[in-house]
Amino acid sequence: TSEQYRLQTQVSTGQRIQKPEDDPAGMAQALSLQADASSVGQYMQNIATLQTRGNTVSDAMQELKTISDRAGEIATLADGTKTPTELHAYATELNELIQHAVKLANTKDGNNNYLFSGTKSDTPPFEATLDAEGKVTAVSYQGNTSVGQREIAESAEEVGDEVPLVARCLENP
Repeated sequence: TSEQYRLQTQVSTGQRIQKPEDDPAGMAQALSLQADASSVGQYMQNIATLQTRGNTVSDAMQELKTISDRAGEIATLADGTKTPTELHAYATELNELIQHAVKLANTKDGNNNYLFSGTKSDTPPFEATLDAEGKVTAVSYQGNTSVGQREIAESAEEVGDEVPLVARCLENP
């Protein structure tokens, strides 16, 4: 009757192994497969996170490039032939561009982590110092240049998930 009960349980559950002693080798294989499935699920989640972060970083960098291009144009335009009013307008625009660049450099990902602060992802990477008139007098970096890691496959090297690129560029112009 215990054999009949075991067979009925197998039929009703669809599982050949109910207890480890039913098939120790089969149970070990089943547990190993469950662990593998869990790892693959984590790898897929890590890859999706990295892809999303990569897209967000790319968007921010494209906008920063646009700001940099405009600042370069202003530097060329603001030559010795411009009036004080024109130079003041350029200075005002540059101040706005710098503030916008700081805002972009403080972009967060979908998990509310700052993209450009290295492993200090809970810290805004850049801080602008303003004078009494609201003009930027300095920008300082608050993050670090360390890179976090995310595993994307068992045999693959870990991939960095933090992007301290902006900081590295500022440190090594």
